[in-house]
Amino acid sequence: FWHKFLYDIGEVPTPEPYAKRTSHGMILGENGEKMSKSRGNVVNPDDVVDE
Repeated sequence: FWHKFLYDIGEVPTPEPYAKRTSHGMILGENGEKMSKSRGNVVNPDDVVDE
């Protein structure tokens, strides 16, 4: 929104702020909380590879 506004008033030179946008989603655990090493609710990659 702000980039479009700034483009419309001539403050930024390009109509889009990025050539390609990506979204980084947050991974949630079983109980809906953010997965975090400090919370201890992460998956050990070695366990996944062993399966």
